[in-house]
Amino acid sequence: MSDSNKTVTTNSIGFIGLLFIVLLVLKVGIGNTAVVTWSWWIIAMPLWIGPCIVLVCVLAFLLFLLVVFLVTHVVTLIRSKK
Repeated sequence: MSDSNKTVTTNSIGFIGLLFIVLLVLKVGIGNTAVVTWSWWIIAMPLWIGPCIVLVCVLAFLLFLLVVFLVTHVVTLIRSKK
């Protein structure tokens, strides 16, 4: 019997989670002084950059579908006029 059905799971936060924690600690720990004057948008950047990348990919795909639809529609119109 083979052991190919086993799954491996890890309980790590990853790079994005670590970056968020570091920025949060810097903002809260040093943010009360004049050393760090970052906005909360910068602190939360690791959390929203992933969804932004997904949104850009989805919009690019929809734009591609729109261009394909328009090109095929125009080609069909040109062929029907001949």
